[in-house]
Amino acid sequence: MGTMEKKHAQHELNLPETLGFRLRQKREEQGLSVEDAADRLCLSVEMIKSIESDQYFGDNNTVFMRGHIRSYARLLGISQEEVKTVLIAQGLMTASMSVEPVKFNTKQRSARDKPMKITTYAVIISLVVLVLVWRYLNH
Repeated sequence: MGTMEKKHAQHELNLPETLGFRLRQKREEQGLSVEDAADRLCLSVEMIKSIESDQYFGDNNTVFMRGHIRSYARLLGISQEEVKTVLIAQGLMTASMSVEPVKFNTKQRSARDKPMKITTYAVIISLVVLVLVWRYLNH
């Protein structure tokens, strides 16, 4: 059964499009082969085919499978929010698992930074001066 026939059959039966079907449809719209997608993601062709056919593996692989699905969706330009919603609906992820990553403020400074910086510069300058004096005295 061709892609268009399968899509038509899905809509006739009022079946919702699965994430795998959506990924395959988006890949075909972009003119990518299964092999192209697999190469770009460094995954096997079998993995891409199983994602597109919504054949997810057992509990041991769900973390990796979620990652593969997200990477594939990102490659094809499907929003991560849509992917998250579908993963929750398909039971591959719970709502409590969808926590935003922690962001660290690397530019935050403490009160101790300024004295430490001054001390570091003073030590470096002292070493440079000592080396110059030593060289001057030894010539």
